[in-house]
Amino acid sequence: MSSKPVPYLAHLLSPAFLVVLFGFSLHQNKSLALISLIACFLLISNWMRKSSYREIQRVFAFKSCRWFWMVYGAVSAIGLAMLLRWNQSNTLYPWPLNPFLMMAVMVGITEEILFRGYFFGQLHSGQGAATAITISALFHAAYKVAIFIPSARLDDLLFLGSLTFSVGVLLGYWRKASGSIWPCVVFHALFDLWVYGDRSTPWWVW
Repeated sequence: MSSKPVPYLAHLLSPAFLVVLFGFSLHQNKSLALISLIACFLLISNWMRKSSYREIQRVFAFKSCRWFWMVYGAVSAIGLAMLLRWNQSNTLYPWPLNPFLMMAVMVGITEEILFRGYFFGQLHSGQGAATAITISALFHAAYKVAIFIPSARLDDLLFLGSLTFSVGVLLGYWRKASGSIWPCVVFHALFDLWVYGDRSTPWWVW
């Protein structure tokens, strides 16, 4: 199947640019951040309003998959989270748990619905798997880096961007190979729970 033209790609990625703008302006200009977030969801909602249920299901891929993909997601999430906690000189297990863990899990799930759901699904149908995996991972990394630009050092931003992009490529492959978003959701939810479960609400949430 031939790729669709550049104007289609630019139109499709408008919500992705708005998500990155939201991340960048979150602590610079809260009004702009709110406008960006609302505009993003309006664009996606407008597409959903015009699309059939089958098309929405195909793009977001909310369908079951083989059990081993879920196991891959869970084991990989806990392993990477424990490695990150060890690198930060924290205990390997999040305890005692704090109420923030619920927000952390919901943020992770929302990110997967956006990046491995909507963005990946739309890109895959128009541009192919490799483009979908790469661009969805790239915008996810840009969004993460944008949030921390005001406070982090350059080397920390490079590490965060590289890690998020690499994990995003892996999640994109799982999304493609399993035909479902659920392995990605399980990974992200468990990773955020394990990393942030025993922490107070960090500054970047507000």
